[in-house]
Amino acid sequence: MFGITAPITSNACVKPANYPVILGNTGYGFVCAPTTTPNPNYGNLVSADALQTHLFIDGTHLTQAGQLIVADYMYSLIVAPSEISYLAEAPVKTRATLINTIDNQIAISLSQPGIYHAWVSGDVSWLKMTSPYNGFPDAE
Repeated sequence: MFGITAPITSNACVKPANYPVILGNTGYGFVCAPTTTPNPNYGNLVSADALQTHLFIDGTHLTQAGQLIVADYMYSLIVAPSEISYLAEAPVKTRATLINTIDNQIAISLSQPGIYHAWVSGDVSWLKMTSPYNGFPDAE
């Protein structure tokens, strides 16, 4: 999911050989170069697409893919309250359409006495709403 194909326990960056022991085994992502060529002074990526296929860069910090997941989640928390109001809108629109259809059929039946009428109605359950606010998606 989200394009992360590497195991969660694998890191996108190889720890540099000269990384100070006092700093431990994590947190070296800030000295990771965007290359796959090893160097003792800075870390290197395990593959060219490691920032998109790994969740963590150094065991502690998220890669670009991991940060995108968190950003999408935070965005959903902001947008969700505006989207939740659509749940009540669909049944209201459906019921109003049904009543309107029945009213139209009654008017047609009464205007032509002595003729049999069959009432047929159809609809596609689809609702599209556009948001006038920047940053808020349209709902379909």
